[in-house]
Amino acid sequence: MLETWSWWEGSRVLSPGLQAMYGSLLVSILSVLLAGMLGIPIAFFFERNEFPGRSLFAALMLLPLTLPPVVGVVSFDLLFSESGMIPRGIAAILGLDSPPFSFTGRGGIVAVHGYAFFPFFFLMVSNAIRDTDSSLVEASRGMGNGAWKTFWRVEIPMLVPALFGAAVMVFMLSMASFSAPVLFDVDGMYLSTHIYNLKSQNLMTEAYTATAIFAAASLSLLVILRYLRGATKYQPVGKGVPRRRYQVQTPWGRSAASILGTLILFLVLLPHLSILLWSFTRDGSWTYQILPPEYTVENYVRLLGQGAAGATVLQPVKNSLWMASFATALNLIVGIGAAYVIKARGTVGRGLTDFMVMFAWALPGTVIAINLLVAFNQPTWLALGMSLSGSVFLLPIA
Repeated sequence: MLETWSWWEGSRVLSPGLQAMYGSLLVSILSVLLAGMLGIPIAFFFERNEFPGRSLFAALMLLPLTLPPVVGVVSFDLLFSESGMIPRGIAAILGLDSPPFSFTGRGGIVAVHGYAFFPFFFLMVSNAIRDTDSSLVEASRGMGNGAWKTFWRVEIPMLVPALFGAAVMVFMLSMASFSAPVLFDVDGMYLSTHIYNLKSQNLMTEAYTATAIFAAASLSLLVILRYLRGATKYQPVGKGVPRRRYQVQTPWGRSAASILGTLILFLVLLPHLSILLWSFTRDGSWTYQILPPEYTVENYVRLLGQGAAGATVLQPVKNSLWMASFATALNLIVGIGAAYVIKARGTVGRGLTDFMVMFAWALPGTVIAINLLVAFNQPTWLALGMSLSGSVFLLPIA
């Protein structure tokens, strides 16, 4: 501890550390705003209107959550980077010498986060809209308030808990993001990549100090957001029925709603479709072209075959499956036990358990990784006298 403090007083990382903190905070705030701007209108569109295909479209809105972070970032780079399909395609259509736009730097990171995390706003706001007490809305309209005033004074306050919950999740996930800064802004300063770079240079004391700062910042912001949520005393007190969706009556209206839903779904599926397209591209054939000039199934045959390539690709899949299963089992045991303690009346330690659960969740992945490496680098009774550093068990525990 003294070594860490004396090193901090030397201010060798003060400026880079502050830059990394500023970069992470700025990206996280902008990511929350963009995810909300995407998820909230989509939630209102699908929950307020009834039209053909609505249920299917709404269910598929959660697909961005199925993309692993690295895959999602790579697909966004394939689509929206300076050499991506969409900027180059627009340039070709308009006859431009260079792409009119591209997602790079912090803007690219925010765009990736907005796409990847808007389902949190969509899911939570959709559930809140379904649970909205229609009697309160009818009472407001009966008192002479217009639709717009009722929306802002009655409906939006009932969505505040959902909005705060989604904002907290998006903010924390954005703070912990690693793959997006690495690919879109490799020269930028962000806490997750800053800690990784310090460790890569074997500056362990500096890495531990930056990790402590990262953890303190994340936990402080979590406490502030939870306090703000608790300070907004918006709780529905009525027991009316949920508000019904508006049934689109005219044929052209139903068609327009379905077309709009299809367009939204297509935009959501673009990263998935780009990865699928890339998988059928012949190696080395796709360079400067907007779309791949050659397609093949040889990639699947080679990777899923019985040869060395097949074994190479299947082993990571097996490792991921058993690690995910092990982590899921641990989460079920710990999560159900914690939920019982928190919700059971008269249970001792409810508040402490709630805080500890949020404490573990609020810590970014980089912080958890550094802490686990430090904790299990030497044999300890927690690991039955073994050192887990470098073992296959450390990742599912994290």
